[in-house]
Amino acid sequence: LGEERKPADYLPRNPTAHVTIAKEATSFVERLARSGADYEEAAKHVASKMLTVTIEDYYDHLLALHHTNPNQVWIKSGLSKKGVYDILGGKLMTSFDRYIRLALAIGLDVTETNRLLTFMQRPRLNPVEHRQYLIMEGVATCSTVEQLNQSLKLDGYMELA
Repeated sequence: LGEERKPADYLPRNPTAHVTIAKEATSFVERLARSGADYEEAAKHVASKMLTVTIEDYYDHLLALHHTNPNQVWIKSGLSKKGVYDILGGKLMTSFDRYIRLALAIGLDVTETNRLLTFMQRPRLNPVEHRQYLIMEGVATCSTVEQLNQSLKLDGYMELA
């Protein structure tokens, strides 16, 4: 049936409330239809193969993985305390720049930052656009928000909002 995947491998596309991802549901339903099996048993099987990820769960995973906490993210990001807690709690969707601030404060690499942007339905970093190239460079070199803003300003770009 394929390789077993960890929760971190899944990138939900709709971050509202709960995101449910069915593993191999299509092939299972096709096999079920061919076999004529009991649908109640099938429903239990499908339910056992579901993974529910909330925005809060996703951020908790990132914070644990990078040995940080919401207070440290708040201080390093330069965002308001309430804003950081609302974003991390899944109560607030925000701008591309603010997600970059969070990524820098948490210590995400470029791949993780793009994963975060995808999860939050924002465009991935695009190295063709020079401002975003500078942002990628800042993320890749573990810059602080202040260092990245200085780099953006020196090249004539708007600082992170």
